[in-house]
Amino acid sequence: MRPSSLSARVALAAVAAVAICLAVAGVAVVVIAARTDRTTLDGDLKRVVDRRAKPALLAVRGTQGAAVGPDEDRFVRVVAGNGVTVQHGGAAVPDDFPDAAGAQEHPETVHAGGQDWRVVSRTIAGGRTLQAAARLQPLRDRAARLGRIVFLVALIALAGSALLARTLTRAALRPLDRLRTAARTVGTGTGDATARVPADAGVAEVDELGADLNAMLARLERAHADRAAALEAARAFAADAGHELRTPLTSLSVNLAAARAGDREALDAADAELMRIGTLVEQLQALARGSSGPPQQVEGLDLVDFADAAVTAARRRHPETTIDLDAPGHTAPYVGDPDGLRALLDNLVENAARHGGPHVVVTVGDHRLDVEDDGPGIPAHERDLALTRFGRASSARGPGSGLGLAIAAAQAHRHGGTLKLSDSDRFGGLRATATLGRA
Repeated sequence: MRPSSLSARVALAAVAAVAICLAVAGVAVVVIAARTDRTTLDGDLKRVVDRRAKPALLAVRGTQGAAVGPDEDRFVRVVAGNGVTVQHGGAAVPDDFPDAAGAQEHPETVHAGGQDWRVVSRTIAGGRTLQAAARLQPLRDRAARLGRIVFLVALIALAGSALLARTLTRAALRPLDRLRTAARTVGTGTGDATARVPADAGVAEVDELGADLNAMLARLERAHADRAAALEAARAFAADAGHELRTPLTSLSVNLAAARAGDREALDAADAELMRIGTLVEQLQALARGSSGPPQQVEGLDLVDFADAAVTAARRRHPETTIDLDAPGHTAPYVGDPDGLRALLDNLVENAARHGGPHVVVTVGDHRLDVEDDGPGIPAHERDLALTRFGRASSARGPGSGLGLAIAAAQAHRHGGTLKLSDSDRFGGLRATATLGRA
């Protein structure tokens, strides 16, 4: 079964890698040592044959060679053509040992007497064969001992590497543990949407993960703010609707009672109150939409064409007011909500036509809309009030609910911008400047 913790898995992978390397290295050591011993033994046997093949040295002499082993593990013999054998050395020659193994000068392995022998044979004078042979079992025993030693050393090294890998892995993953602890604190904290996790551990991967988590938390913060804004807009809509509709509904009830008593003028008054209620509800809905967070539907817009359509519609609504459009041939494409932008521009023009003078100018720039009029303007100390719900300046003329500029300000904010009120340089009246950001 795989361990559940990351540190244990990394340590296990490191130990597995070390085990594979030790296994390969151990096998290589044993194989190379065995081949080296075999090569050394072959060299010793060849040297023995070379020395004894010389005529002056055919007399029996002791053999040398550390790799050949003790005397009881080898022998040297001369086999005559008639089968007479002259043996030198301490090892007993098995009965089934071949008399002349093909007179091969190259070492070969033969099986005799239940054992394997390494033998070198050479034909010498008189048709005789000189053989030098040694048992292979001592070399195999030595390879087995070396294998056991390598195995035990590998086990000890593997245990040490496992302990060391576990310790070093925990140390290496400590920044990740701190990040996990910080993330758990954020997840189970007090609901602070601005909380962030540390992203300066100095480890590239951990810092990247921390940055990604912070980006995710920032998106959650924005989503939380949008939901809070939508809920606040809904609560404000309910409160504003209840407050503002109470008076016209009361007046409508009174007028209907008077109409039932035969007062014909009361019917006209009731009809006017119904129209006022309908307009007020539409404005409150527009204000709620403008406060409900970023727009969902976005399109690439040419603000010049967009403003031209809004101005044309305003001229039909207010034929008594001169409404001009000051715009270049085109502006940079803007990404925004067409309905929200139309509500912004319609309310600015409507406010200027109702409460300003007889002349209104709409100016279009890149990500900017200006509406100026030649009316009395709004005193500087009342401009912030005019941008709030139901806020009306003292200079306001004609009917109105005090929601037009609030709707325009909400839409500008919804599009990442602002709405600013100032004095008009062109007419001396009011200038409303909507600077649009990114939707």
